Amino acid sequence: MRYKAIYRLLIFILFTGTISGARAESVSRYLYTSTFKLENRGEAPYTLTDLETTILLFMNNRWQTVSIRNSTHSIAHETFDVDGNRIAELDLPSTLPPGSDMTFSIVYEIESLNQPKPEIDPSEADPFSAIPSELVEEFSVETETFNARDEEIYEMALRLTENETTVLGSVSRLIEWITVLSFSSPSAVP
Repeated sequence: MRYKAIYRLLIFILFTGTISGARAESVSRYLYTSTFKLENRGEAPYTLTDLETTILLFMNNRWQTVSIRNSTHSIAHETFDVDGNRIAELDLPSTLPPGSDMTFSIVYEIESLNQPKPEIDPSEADPFSAIPSELVEEFSVETETFNARDEEIYEMALRLTENETTVLGSVSRLIEWITVLSFSSPSAVP
């Protein structure tokens, strides 16, 4: 009889340990998939660069753990970029033949402790002029990923932040717009 009780208790502990609501801290689990497609529309073989074969390895810390659950290609090696972010180079072919393409995907599993929203007082937010110019120069430049000269996006950002006088207010309005758009009608995202 005693062994049955211990056995039931052990089964109960094992079962409830896998349920996030049974823990003292609530854990959310997500799968995040990144898919990349490389195309060579030219007439000569294209040599892939490190930029094209490298993926981001998300940061692990006390409230978030990220691991690769699946990948179409194995990881050749892990390292850090110039900013200290973990990255990995995938084991991809070194060249892409003319007129061909290659698709690869990575599935990340993210476990995140639910965190309370921080207490932020909008009345204490600084105006745009308080941003150090070196930060603006370093982080507000156009890149291949972020097109700063797209008139449509520029005009939309101006409309959305029209009456905001602080960085916090502007960022909050953009986040609100993205959140409403992505959760209300994902197919409508431009």
